[in-house]
Amino acid sequence: MYRITRTTIRGQYANDECFSVWMASQAWAVMFLKVVDDPLNNGGPNDRRYYLWEQRADVPPPKCGTAPDLVTSGGRNGWNTQDDAQAVLDHELGQSAQLAANIKAANEKAVSPGNIAAGVAEDIKKDAEALAKNPYAWVLPVGLGIGAVIAWKVLR
Repeated sequence: MYRITRTTIRGQYANDECFSVWMASQAWAVMFLKVVDDPLNNGGPNDRRYYLWEQRADVPPPKCGTAPDLVTSGGRNGWNTQDDAQAVLDHELGQSAQLAANIKAANEKAVSPGNIAAGVAEDIKKDAEALAKNPYAWVLPVGLGIGAVIAWKVLR
């Protein structure tokens, strides 16, 4: 039976090293086939790694502080062929890659000069509307301006 396990690489719930040690200690019953890092990894505590492995005999689950996730797809967590398991792994990685691309695009859009200018224009519009609603709103900005001019003349 072919299985896919998702581990956490670092942080409070890290279990990647524990799972690797467990696989080595179960070499008689499991065969390591492939390891792939999640496309969403960014060096933080939520970074994940996927292991594709073959289980040849019944083995006790790893005893880690936090148990690694056995990937489930279609109600199954084991597949009869490596190709079936690889298709599930490809699907998992494809979803992560798409999410990573969406996050990158959203971040690039958020810091684009056009988006920042639009945000500033919207803020100015809101401030102008707020000033229009309050007839005495001009007192504070004018008072600050006059105070700045007087301070500049005196301190010069």
